[in-house]
Amino acid sequence: SFSDHHVIQNDINRLYDWSLRNKMVFHPKKCKALAITLQRNVLDNLPFNNFVYTLNESDSDLDIDSVQSQADLGVEINTRFTWGAHCNSLVSKASSRLGLLRRTCHFTTDRRQKRSFYLALVRSIFEHCSVIWSPQNSTHLERFE
Repeated sequence: SFSDHHVIQNDINRLYDWSLRNKMVFHPKKCKALAITLQRNVLDNLPFNNFVYTLNESDSDLDIDSVQSQADLGVEINTRFTWGAHCNSLVSKASSRLGLLRRTCHFTTDRRQKRSFYLALVRSIFEHCSVIWSPQNSTHLERFE
């Protein structure tokens, strides 16, 4: 709602004031606004219903860009809070590394050593922040297998 937007803008203003007092500068191009909602009402997501947040209300050059998805600490989050794009990028990255292992690890026949390489280079991709994005959907689980 409109009042929610004002509450968030007031929080941003307080954070901006704090940053000035502590001689910390926010880079407005690196700040993003991501609205997460499960609403199915199309009218709520029309461009004229979107609120523009700013780091400093008196300076329009400090507008915060609105985005549909954002990667934070290697986890891709989108407006619907679904993990399909994140899972697809993980599978792609893991396939690439697995191919690299197959091409370059022909020098060893020791299964324990190959397993160590696999765990370090491929499986670690899936374990990074898995507590947050843990796959629940059966299609995502199948792709990981």
